[in-house]
Amino acid sequence: MIFCTTPSTTALFPSEWLASEFGRSKHRFVSAAIGSYDSEMQEIDPCLLCAITDSTADSLPGFSHP
Repeated sequence: MIFCTTPSTTALFPSEWLASEFGRSKHRFVSAAIGSYDSEMQEIDPCLLCAITDSTADSLPGFSHP
């Protein structure tokens, strides 16, 4: 489970950590829908957000949509 509630302006970890073979072998839940008060804040790698919100293609290896 990953909950991010920091004022970070850079991603806390690369999306590849969750898309790697080891990362795919674990169940994962990312809660990134909290939002922020500043448009510059970015806790989650943008590539990860694109991969989990793009239902037309699998943007990262290891991510698939039902």
